[in-house]
Amino acid sequence: MTETATSTAQLAQFDRWISCVSREIQFRHRVYPALITRGKMTAEQAEREIDTMGEVLSYLQRQRAGAAAHA
Repeated sequence: MTETATSTAQLAQFDRWISCVSREIQFRHRVYPALITRGKMTAEQAEREIDTMGEVLSYLQRQRAGAAAHA
Protein backbone atom coordinates (compact mmCIF):
# COMPACT_ATOMS: atom_id res chain seq x y z
CA MET A 1 0.00 0.00 0.00
CA THR A 2 1.31 3.44 -0.86
CA GLU A 3 1.83 6.17 1.72
CA THR A 4 -1.13 8.10 0.30
CA ALA A 5 -3.38 5.04 0.48
CA THR A 6 -2.27 4.39 4.05
CA SER A 7 -2.93 8.02 4.99
CA THR A 8 -6.35 7.93 3.34
CA ALA A 9 -7.22 4.69 5.13
CA GLN A 10 -6.02 6.11 8.45
CA LEU A 11 -8.11 9.26 8.01
CA ALA A 12 -11.13 7.16 7.07
CA GLN A 13 -10.66 5.12 10.26
CA PHE A 14 -10.52 8.29 12.34
CA ASP A 15 -13.69 9.51 10.60
CA ARG A 16 -15.49 6.26 11.50
CA TRP A 17 -14.37 6.50 15.13
CA ILE A 18 -15.37 10.16 15.36
CA SER A 19 -18.80 9.42 13.88
CA CYS A 20 -19.34 6.53 16.27
CA VAL A 21 -18.38 8.53 19.35
CA SER A 22 -20.53 11.45 18.19
CA ARG A 23 -23.53 9.13 17.84
CA GLU A 24 -22.84 7.67 21.29
CA ILE A 25 -22.82 11.15 22.84
CA GLN A 26 -26.16 11.96 21.16
CA PHE A 27 -27.55 8.62 22.38
CA ARG A 28 -26.49 9.35 25.94
CA HIS A 29 -28.11 12.78 25.84
CA ARG A 30 -31.38 11.09 24.79
CA VAL A 31 -31.27 8.08 27.13
CA TYR A 32 -29.64 9.28 30.35
CA PRO A 33 -32.48 11.59 31.47
CA ALA A 34 -34.81 8.59 31.68
CA LEU A 35 -32.20 6.60 33.59
CA ILE A 36 -31.84 9.47 36.04
CA THR A 37 -35.62 9.69 36.45
CA ARG A 38 -35.83 5.94 37.14
CA GLY A 39 -33.01 6.14 39.69
CA LYS A 40 -30.66 3.97 37.62
CA MET A 41 -28.09 6.76 37.35
CA THR A 42 -27.41 10.01 39.13
CA ALA A 43 -27.20 13.30 37.28
CA GLU A 44 -23.55 13.50 38.32
CA GLN A 45 -22.82 10.07 36.84
CA ALA A 46 -24.57 11.01 33.60
CA GLU A 47 -22.66 14.27 33.33
CA ARG A 48 -19.35 12.52 34.03
CA GLU A 49 -20.04 9.82 31.42
CA ILE A 50 -21.06 12.32 28.75
CA ASP A 51 -18.10 14.57 29.56
CA THR A 52 -15.73 11.61 29.31
CA MET A 53 -17.06 10.69 25.87
CA GLY A 54 -16.68 14.34 24.88
CA GLU A 55 -13.02 14.10 25.90
CA VAL A 56 -12.64 10.97 23.77
CA LEU A 57 -14.20 12.81 20.84
CA SER A 58 -11.84 15.76 21.28
CA TYR A 59 -8.84 13.42 21.45
CA LEU A 60 -9.85 11.64 18.26
CA GLN A 61 -10.42 14.94 16.48
CA ARG A 62 -6.94 16.15 17.50
CA GLN A 63 -5.37 12.89 16.38
CA ARG A 64 -7.17 13.05 13.05
CA ALA A 65 -6.03 16.65 12.52
CA GLY A 66 -2.45 15.57 13.22
CA ALA A 67 -2.73 12.65 10.82
CA ALA A 68 -4.22 14.91 8.15
CA ALA A 69 -1.35 17.38 8.56
CA HIS A 70 1.12 14.57 7.83
CA ALA A 71 -0.86 13.10 4.92
